[in-house]
Amino acid sequence: MLLEKVENYTSSLLEKLNDLPFHNIHHTRAVISHVEEICDQLSVSATDRESVLIAAWFHDVGYVHSHKNHEEISSNIAEEFLVKEGLGNEQIEVVMNCIYSTMLSKTPKTLTEKILCDADLYHLSSPDYFFWQQLLRREWEMCYAKKYSDFSWHKLNREFLSNHSYHTEFGKKVLLPRLKDNLAKTERLLNTFKIKVK
Repeated sequence: MLLEKVENYTSSLLEKLNDLPFHNIHHTRAVISHVEEICDQLSVSATDRESVLIAAWFHDVGYVHSHKNHEEISSNIAEEFLVKEGLGNEQIEVVMNCIYSTMLSKTPKTLTEKILCDADLYHLSSPDYFFWQQLLRREWEMCYAKKYSDFSWHKLNREFLSNHSYHTEFGKKVLLPRLKDNLAKTERLLNTFKIKVK
């Protein structure tokens, strides 16, 4: 019942992000699906599963107000809603910590935090990786006036892929090898630019 209320509430907020190519309801729904997959693979408890799913629904709603510090805004929106719904303080804190853990500068500590972080960046291991990256590239151009040449963009992504680590056992065993496949494809793309220069 609570998850249904969370979905309805966050969906109404996320619909306002339709103009964003990447951080919109489609990304959130993808993250929800990945959270469910990872929870199934790790046999997560019902309470932890609920907490991560709630956090996943809320993790990007802060974009409605600002791109800057959106995790903090998302966390505050989640807290206000969940308090009104009567969720216990301990579980609310778990949800808020999960949302905060998606900041790239943070390292997830608990299992729930690790699950959400792996689900949020699951697309790095996806066969649709380059599609998602093109959406992100367009969003950065729209929102931050950041424009990259094709070579610079692939080089930036190679660096990110090279330095990324998944946190759950599922992420390490299943997602990381797929990520490495996308890294190899990115390397091949960069090599084509070098050939053209020669």
